[in-house]
Amino acid sequence: MADWTYSTSNSLTVKRWAKQMMAQFAQACFYIQLSSSEESMAIQILDDLNKHAGDQITIGVSQLLTGQGVIGLNTLTGNEEMPITYNDAVIVDELCHAVLLAFPMSMQRVLFDMRKIGRNRLADWYAARVDHAGANQLAGYTPQTNLAYTGLQATIAATRQILPQGITDAANITSANPMLITYWDTAVRNAKALTTGVRPIKVNGRDMYCGIMHPSQTTDMRQNTSIGQWLDIQKAAMTGGDIGDNPILWQSFGMYHGTLLYENSRVTNSVAVAGTAVANTKRAQFLGAQSAVLAFGRTQGDKEHFRWLEELRDFGRQIGIGVSAIWGMVKVQFNSADFGVTVVDTYGLDIDALGTAASNAS
Repeated sequence: MADWTYSTSNSLTVKRWAKQMMAQFAQACFYIQLSSSEESMAIQILDDLNKHAGDQITIGVSQLLTGQGVIGLNTLTGNEEMPITYNDAVIVDELCHAVLLAFPMSMQRVLFDMRKIGRNRLADWYAARVDHAGANQLAGYTPQTNLAYTGLQATIAATRQILPQGITDAANITSANPMLITYWDTAVRNAKALTTGVRPIKVNGRDMYCGIMHPSQTTDMRQNTSIGQWLDIQKAAMTGGDIGDNPILWQSFGMYHGTLLYENSRVTNSVAVAGTAVANTKRAQFLGAQSAVLAFGRTQGDKEHFRWLEELRDFGRQIGIGVSAIWGMVKVQFNSADFGVTVVDTYGLDIDALGTAASNAS
């Protein structure tokens, strides 16, 4: 007796698409959370071009006076001091991307909403581009030369750098040089010891700095069992505490020496003296106020900085969905010196090929 059966490969076997498309998880736009129009944040948003024409905003700083002054009956005339000023600039340009939904039959053949998925993936794409700009600019990651990943302007090499003891070039970092919590002590000391110090960030009225590490660095730091390192301090309950309801606070995983600690997968590789990326290293960032500036241009009457665009083609048979914004981000430097950021280079595994030195542009 023969059984009437259909195998999975039979052309008559019904195949169905799920109504919901599975989506890759996109990391949140971390660096936007550290930005504000207030000068007390790590990334200051400049709105000068929101209502005015132009493609560049110039920012200035005046140095502290250094003259010794005049004592007693000595003449002040002729001993005046002229303040020294420096300037930096951020350039804005348009960055856009789109998805094309081709022909009604393509949308008829599947159950999921192609239009909705296209728009969601474009939102994830733009969040990633802004995040890469923050990571590359603040790290001074000069191996990345594609402006689409650097805030629409070239990155600038870091001038404030902390390296493991005995290391003078990040190219020589090995697995014997993992992230240590004491590097944040060094960063805070240097920030406070500078005559023109690195201003802390104001969070709920408190003065704090921000430390941003790659997940491989945080893992090394957490697993260090030596006296005075992370686990030892955790036992003494010196981290955490009352973090309140401010997202800048509760999205950190701890606090040490007045520094809120975060981890972010887009932290770059270290950069050698020769200017090349170093495999299996990571460049953590120690941030004070106004470490970078983010500027937006006019959006042609739209209230939001990011514009959604739709275009019908081929007599309405195709729909183009796009997103566009005019913006720019740059690390702040005056007189060729970083204003508010220090980089910390240590060992760190290259886990994700798309996040390593090859592109740093997942």
